[in-house]
Amino acid sequence: VGFAIRYRPHRWWYEVYTLARRFALTSLVLAFPTLESSTVFVLIVAVSTLLLDREWSAHIDGYASALSHALNVQVLLAPLYMLLIDAHMIVGEYSIAVSVGLLVLNLVMVGALSLTAVRDVRKAKAKAEQLKTLNVQLMKDKQEDKDKFRTAWGKLVDAGAEGDERRLLKTLHRLAQSSALP
Repeated sequence: VGFAIRYRPHRWWYEVYTLARRFALTSLVLAFPTLESSTVFVLIVAVSTLLLDREWSAHIDGYASALSHALNVQVLLAPLYMLLIDAHMIVGEYSIAVSVGLLVLNLVMVGALSLTAVRDVRKAKAKAEQLKTLNVQLMKDKQEDKDKFRTAWGKLVDAGAEGDERRLLKTLHRLAQSSALP
């Protein structure tokens, strides 16, 4: 369940919730017959999901949580802005100023998403390098263990008494059984 790693363990279902929210805002809104009813629906969904997301704090990473909250605020600002334009409460230069402000906010969010992506790529590269180093050390240790066992086995065969080999094999079998994964 790779998608759930970004979220707190008790919020494993958060991705499903996010998909439901997106469906509600993009497709379910089309089921409403009038502009008024669909607008009220969008505002209810936007406000309630904004509050729920902030309350649940599902993201493990604090930066991702803050970014998610900022993006949810943008989802709320879009219909509010459209309502203000339709009500002729924003006109002329003020309308242009608000539009430019929302555009700048969108560009800042794109920049923040880009920085997050770069940071995540760097983390993934560092983790891959660590795993590669651990794998090299594991292979070296494994080869050393094989060599030590081969030497010890040779000494046992050369100097051991009758039945030592069988006792050793039984002991190794019991050891393997007790350390095997279920």
